[in-house]
Amino acid sequence: MAVTYELKDDLNNAHKMADSVYNASLTKASKEYNEKLRIRKIDKIALDWQLTP
Repeated sequence: MAVTYELKDDLNNAHKMADSVYNASLTKASKEYNEKLRIRKIDKIALDWQLTP
């Protein structure tokens, strides 16, 4: 019986770890995407400014 509980705990811990790694990678990907968008907006503003007579 005790072995089953230990396995359950290990499994729960593994799931928690996997979730935190997944969330961390999602956060990183989101930050990188937002940074690329920000740079694109800045580039577009600069281009518009250059093209404006």
